Amino acid sequence: MIRATVRTPNRRNIPNFNAIIQQATRETGRELNKQFDTTTTTWNHNVRFDTRYQGINKVTVLTKDKPYFFVNDGTRVRRALMSPDFISKSQPRRLPQRAGRGGVVYISRKLNLPGIQAREFDKIIAKEIKPFMVATLIRLLRSV
Repeated sequence: MIRATVRTPNRRNIPNFNAIIQQATRETGRELNKQFDTTTTTWNHNVRFDTRYQGINKVTVLTKDKPYFFVNDGTRVRRALMSPDFISKSQPRRLPQRAGRGGVVYISRKLNLPGIQAREFDKIIAKEIKPFMVATLIRLLRSV
């Protein structure tokens, strides 16, 4: 989950200020959704991301997809045995993903292998979205 808040300058002397902030928030929400979609482009199943807006300057992107949480947040233990030629599609704190290789050979609760390294997609996207938010707000304020 990621939350973004558009910080606002002094409201005086800016016509339609609330509408500008709301538009910047909507554009940021669409960009966030695109960024999260890119984290799963190589996956074999679709991950649904929900964008929710609160007030005029807050946006949250959520998902309920368990495999996404396992990859994003990491796990302590891995219960899947991977094929010998396995190469992960993603690396920790790196976007975009690459083509992977191999796959799951066997899954069992009896396996206690080293866990999945956290990819931290949400932290990468939060860092990358800040310049977009600033540029969007500046562009909209200059258009007034």
